[in-house]
Amino acid sequence: MRHILIDGTLEAVVENMAKQRIKLGTLDNTNPFMPPITEMLTWLRGPADYPALLWSAQQEIGLVKPSLNTLKNLFKSGVTPRSARQVEANIGKLVEHYDVRTSVDQILSEIPLAPGENGVRWLVFPRGVIEGVRRHKPFDAIEIGQTIAFLQRRAEAEAGLISVVLRSESIGLSKKEKAGYLRKAMSELLSQHVLIGAEDIRMYCDAVVTLKSYRRSYSHKKISAALRGHFYLRVDFYHQLFANFMADIASSHGLLDPSHGLEKDLVEQGVMVELIPTLEDGELVTPTEKLYKLWSRLFSSGGEPMSYRQMATHIPSPKPERTRRAGADSAPDMYDSIYETQRGRMAEWRDGTVPSTEQLVKFLESLVGDSRNILLPFLMTRMSTIWTAWIKQEKKQLDDLISAVPALAEHLSFEDYLFSFSRYPAYWAKARAQADR
Repeated sequence: MRHILIDGTLEAVVENMAKQRIKLGTLDNTNPFMPPITEMLTWLRGPADYPALLWSAQQEIGLVKPSLNTLKNLFKSGVTPRSARQVEANIGKLVEHYDVRTSVDQILSEIPLAPGENGVRWLVFPRGVIEGVRRHKPFDAIEIGQTIAFLQRRAEAEAGLISVVLRSESIGLSKKEKAGYLRKAMSELLSQHVLIGAEDIRMYCDAVVTLKSYRRSYSHKKISAALRGHFYLRVDFYHQLFANFMADIASSHGLLDPSHGLEKDLVEQGVMVELIPTLEDGELVTPTEKLYKLWSRLFSSGGEPMSYRQMATHIPSPKPERTRRAGADSAPDMYDSIYETQRGRMAEWRDGTVPSTEQLVKFLESLVGDSRNILLPFLMTRMSTIWTAWIKQEKKQLDDLISAVPALAEHLSFEDYLFSFSRYPAYWAKARAQADR
């Protein structure tokens, strides 16, 4: 068996010598205990799957072949050895370009690989991000050891969870015995790694095992418990990930030189507590809405919060050809047109639109007034954008589901989802306590 490196991840390559086709073993699995990294990337308007991710990466460094269709076939029907060699060569160039070989080699020595695991992909991603950040002083000494340790533990537990399921299929148990084995093993494993109540864990494990083992014995209550538990587990993963990441950043706060009160919020609350989504008068108030409201208070030069109109002026001016309107040839008209574009973009950002990296950096440099102080606001913006896209997605899916199956409304509510989300302070307290040891 050979191996091929893709996006910093080793995947087993299955070769069918008779057909001379080469195929990557597996795509992401949807395990909520450790969700696929492509889920988070889509919330940042990134590629939705690995073929698209690899295609986007190779385009960034000027590689046009193989085509996107060929990359898709690499995960599905397979490709010719020649195309596979081209993919390998491109991945080697990507590793060299982004200088992540050390991280990849370290990960491969730390954790065994198994088909269907998302863990290795997650272990590569933050290391690659931080290596990019470290290229710029004064951030070259930032460490994310606590984040990596969390991902390491979760990846190993994910492998254990997969092993539990595979073992249940191979030890010759009756259907009833297998269901009991799965419930017990899953509950014990989850209890060791998540900050979810014991009863919620029990209900989730019972529901998913029952629905898997007795497909005709479903009920709206069981389906609701499975859906709710699926969301709770994903909340647990992302809250632990972000809390540990911000704990690492807090440990490096001397390098960040945060101002405007952010240092206190970083050390005491992990800075994200104020951005948790809420319902006000039945309307969802998103993390991005709260973020820019926070900016209006923190970065105001006077005693009153900065207006969004004033904040919009810090957004980089668009190119004239993108703002020109009919009859707007004079300087005043052109200025009005640019200002309208900036205001429109500010409204989009508050609503959850993902700013481009270039525009966000320039905006924050202008707003904060010092490029050395923008890393923390930059991270907060990206994290709040992720939260906003995620909670909006969950609300729409839940609304659509209840509209299609009204009986589920007896067991599922968006308020329960928001309550789970609101428990971020507990995750921050745990991460901060680990950092203080």
